Amino acid sequence: MSGPVVRAAGPSDASLVLRLIHDSFASRSALVPPSGAGKETVDSIGAVLAVGGAGLAVLEDEPAGAVLWQPRDDSLYLGRLSVLPQFRQRGIAGALVEWVEAQARRLGKPAVTLGVRVSLPENFELFSRRGFVEISRSAHPGWTEPTMIEMRKQLV
Repeated sequence: MSGPVVRAAGPSDASLVLRLIHDSFASRSALVPPSGAGKETVDSIGAVLAVGGAGLAVLEDEPAGAVLWQPRDDSLYLGRLSVLPQFRQRGIAGALVEWVEAQARRLGKPAVTLGVRVSLPENFELFSRRGFVEISRSAHPGWTEPTMIEMRKQLV
């Protein structure tokens, strides 16, 4: 059995990327505050593709996950890392993160940044193991305590 294969998603893949995000985040419906992933649309995915990009992971000939990225001044922002529940714990998240890191290098960005929910310590641990470090915490609008952790991985 071979590992996941990640490829760039094009505009014609927007509905597939959207389905992967919705299906992956559906298992996280109890997030407080609620995730904005459920509000993504084909148009919002298309807008990200217009300024950044997306990666699609395939495992055993099945779409298994996706990730979005957007350029920032000094980094590439990794967002909506999504792995379908039946494909978790099989290296897909790691492959998608590595793919985004390769895009950052290709574009001359010295780092990758992302946001992790405070309420998802397993995601914080995943990114920490991959070399990301916490750089700040913030609260969603209407919250007084931090709900998000911004992380960064220096590539060069």
